[in-house]
Amino acid sequence: MSDHTQLPGVTTGPLTTFHPFPRLPWELRNEIWKQSIRPLDRPGAHIFCIEERKSEDSEPKECDVICNPIPLESGDSNLHIRVPAATISAGPAGNPSTYMIDGGLWTACKESRAVMERVFRHRMWDPKRRAYLEYMRALQHLTPALEDPYKGLEHETDLMPATGFFLSAPESSSSSSFTRTTKADGPNHRVTTSPHYFSVFPHRDLFIMRPSSWKIKNMWFQLQFGFPLGLKTWGYFGFGGKHGLAFEYDPIWEQEPYSRDHTGKVIIISAYDRMTSTIQQLSLSDTDTVWFIDYRLKLKENTPTDKTEPSDNQKVFYGYDGRRYVEVYSKYVEGGGDRLPWFYTEGLEGEDSSSREGSCHYFIATVEFGLTMEFLNELSENEWDMDDQERHGPALGLLACLR
Repeated sequence: MSDHTQLPGVTTGPLTTFHPFPRLPWELRNEIWKQSIRPLDRPGAHIFCIEERKSEDSEPKECDVICNPIPLESGDSNLHIRVPAATISAGPAGNPSTYMIDGGLWTACKESRAVMERVFRHRMWDPKRRAYLEYMRALQHLTPALEDPYKGLEHETDLMPATGFFLSAPESSSSSSFTRTTKADGPNHRVTTSPHYFSVFPHRDLFIMRPSSWKIKNMWFQLQFGFPLGLKTWGYFGFGGKHGLAFEYDPIWEQEPYSRDHTGKVIIISAYDRMTSTIQQLSLSDTDTVWFIDYRLKLKENTPTDKTEPSDNQKVFYGYDGRRYVEVYSKYVEGGGDRLPWFYTEGLEGEDSSSREGSCHYFIATVEFGLTMEFLNELSENEWDMDDQERHGPALGLLACLR
């Protein structure tokens, strides 16, 4: 055969044409889809907003996570879970949640959805989650016991996914077979919304919670039994899992005064009391750590090069657009330590910003001390054993948001 003979279907010479994606070989398309998914070996960070609404205000709104409203124990209000929109973001602009990286692959096309289902192993976990619900019902009704479907899989629970969706208003709603119409600001104007799917790993990832108000009574009692992602009552292993929840620290918390009415009754509760109440409510949940995120935290200019990257024993959660939530303080977390005074600054005056009022580190230390004292006051001298100082409730820690 001549060296210049052209085989059928084989192109010789320079490649000057890029074929449309559907015409690429399946192996290449599959690899492109897989590369579009977040790295699953990195714990993610996900932001959810909590909003209190009257029971009659039940119509879903844009950004709502679709689940049953969580009723509050007192009053005629419900809690609704939302994702942050750019206009309501209290932290970095937009929504830097990890679930924004690959959520669109659930509905891009059949191929992308199939890849997502394989990577997140839904065919393995979904039947076990449904079987776990039956297992729990059998235990509650004292019927013949079923075998725990998660038995022997405890070491794999970090990668047990939970998938849901929230309502969004796309540029064109015609691309979705599911649409929902919600009211907009004008009385005669309506906005068409469609579902945007997302996935999280409840037992490993970080859940950053943004309450619309810290005055919602018994909010955390309700969430630990009614949050739709990562609860045993929904077939999952536990909300917050090993790494817990996070709240975004606001420096104004240190400046909030007590206000009293003419009778002397406190009408504005300080942030310190709100945090103490929050941690106490979470004491009976599966959450073992509550983190605070201070967006002012920066590495000091004289930080050694080998300390600018997280060490192996530092907790790190990875968000969208290159954001990393890095542990700088955690007193009671395994492998944790106090890195703030040496390597980080909050921009406060003085060499050691962590010891000054207005510091999130100082705020956490104050809350920890108050919680410990309250716990000790609840114990009689005969019940307290200095050799058995088991912590009461979740540990507290501090995260910096680095890019």
